[in-house]
Amino acid sequence: MKYANGKIYDNRKEPLQYSKLVDKEGQTYTACYPSNYKIVGPLGCGAQQWATIVMDVHSSKSYVLKNSKWNKGKDLVSTSVAIDMCLKGFSDKMVSVPKIREASNSIYGSEYIIEELCAASAHMDALVLDSIHPKEHKEIARAVARLLIHTHYKVDMSMITQYLKADYGRLDKSDIARANNVPDSFWMINDDKKTSLLHNDLHEGNILYNGSTISVIDWGHAIIGQPSRDLLSIVSNYTDTKCGGKSGNSFVKHVIDAYRFYLDTMHR
Repeated sequence: MKYANGKIYDNRKEPLQYSKLVDKEGQTYTACYPSNYKIVGPLGCGAQQWATIVMDVHSSKSYVLKNSKWNKGKDLVSTSVAIDMCLKGFSDKMVSVPKIREASNSIYGSEYIIEELCAASAHMDALVLDSIHPKEHKEIARAVARLLIHTHYKVDMSMITQYLKADYGRLDKSDIARANNVPDSFWMINDDKKTSLLHNDLHEGNILYNGSTISVIDWGHAIIGQPSRDLLSIVSNYTDTKCGGKSGNSFVKHVIDAYRFYLDTMHR
């Protein structure tokens, strides 16, 4: 399968090149990519330690290259393409998700994905949260909520069910224990829907901030399951003093309140 410009092409072959790279842990691996790109350097942040920055030699524009090692145990290309197609309908001036430029698994062992390089670069951690004006703080939380409403309720699940692991279990005490301060409004959200696309890894390293907008990256842990798991992930990470700082509780409350508002509006 070859995926480019939002379309799938079957059995399309192409010239590839290979480079030996070293990941964040010092392990050597082979990166493959089309011949019209050249390696710039490792992206090297968090779970994306096997992602690499490449440049299109024709346009001089930079992109992110991911190879199969980046997402061990999954069909990297098929899963990522399915998520990309599910999120094509999402458009928001304040929040974005990286779009795939091209991807291929036509040659076994030489799968690759080339996706947009996010303009946002700062992890939305305690330092960033504490520096943001309260009004902007609220707007960013609302933008996160709009993205979650889209992934939880507006994607065509038939496009993705064959590629993602399903976890339909309800939240248990161990899940709740991960969150320090669960807002009362969290428990007021309708928890019946169980077949949603979940990001499943919403921590400060995967929400990037550039001064006015945010990008939500690293969808490699996506699963199908209960929407409240994504919300609890935000609660758990941003009520932690190290991640959320003094503004973390406020950010969580704004996300939960906005999510409830958009969900109630959608169901009217």
